[in-house]
Amino acid sequence: MKTDVLFHQIFKLHPEWIYDLLGEPCPGPCTFESITVKQLERRLDGFVQPRDESKAQVVVEFQFYPDPLIYIRTTEELCAVQRQAPERPIEGVIFFGERSLDPRTAPWTRSIRSVYLIELWQQWQSEAAPHPLLSLFAPIFVEDEMQLEAEAPLLYESVGSGATSPEDRKKLQDLFFSLLGSRLTHKTRTEIAKMLPIRDLKETVWGKELYDEGLNVGEARGEARGEVKGKATTLAHIAQKRFGKLVPAVIDSIYSLDFIQLESLEEVLLDLVDASALKAWLDGHK
Repeated sequence: MKTDVLFHQIFKLHPEWIYDLLGEPCPGPCTFESITVKQLERRLDGFVQPRDESKAQVVVEFQFYPDPLIYIRTTEELCAVQRQAPERPIEGVIFFGERSLDPRTAPWTRSIRSVYLIELWQQWQSEAAPHPLLSLFAPIFVEDEMQLEAEAPLLYESVGSGATSPEDRKKLQDLFFSLLGSRLTHKTRTEIAKMLPIRDLKETVWGKELYDEGLNVGEARGEARGEVKGKATTLAHIAQKRFGKLVPAVIDSIYSLDFIQLESLEEVLLDLVDASALKAWLDGHK
């Protein structure tokens, strides 16, 4: 599930929520950006900059997959950022999806904080006034997709509880819509919209994209089918470039895959050694 861009959008809207995740009071007005460190030629997941220059800047990393070098990379980022503004204090924090992803690399754990988002999310469920991120993070942490679909309408409505204005509420609900779509990849945008209390699909970011392309709601499902067919055609073309002309049964098997299976094939296609390996993979994914 791709979350980096969506996390950036969430905390750009509400940088103060970073401090809620840390269990600290917000130091006042601040910004959240994804900056590029020129010395490292690398973009940070997030950089919190309080307007009060006596307050620490915070280098933020979000980690949802195993990376044994995450502490070393974050330490390098801390050093590079402080080199640009040596007069300002600086801190580093890694937000891990879950505790098992934390490699706890010494000695860098002494200077970089770690927070486990799923544990914080579970803790918020028992609070009388839950944080707005409880609803926003549901598409990431609710394991049962049927439960997620059933709760989606209420979650969509409650996402706006932390909004500071009607426009902010709309943006937060759009972000929930996007996170839900990133999780429920087997559903079209129109099907997801029908799950939610949305009066008009055109009110959402996805809906605007559809209408800007000259599509109506009824055509959205056709658009999704077109995306699947286009990806299947591309992968079939690549496979024939690698292995030579494929038998019709293999081509048909590629076109019978759904979008998630096509993405899986895309990841392994260049590692398959011949047409027999491709056929074996396809047979295993019928």
